[in-house]
Amino acid sequence: MTLHGIILWFCFIWLNFFILSFLTVFDYFYNLRSSLPILSTQNS
Repeated sequence: MTLHGIILWFCFIWLNFFILSFLTVFDYFYNLRSSLPILSTQNS
């Protein structure tokens, strides 16, 4: 494996990790935001 291939491989892994973590954080905040109105309607 050449140095160029290794650099591309690390960029590919870093990009996948960044997208995965971004989707996880976005999904977490989306679920948190969508569950807040449910909690407020139950309390009132």
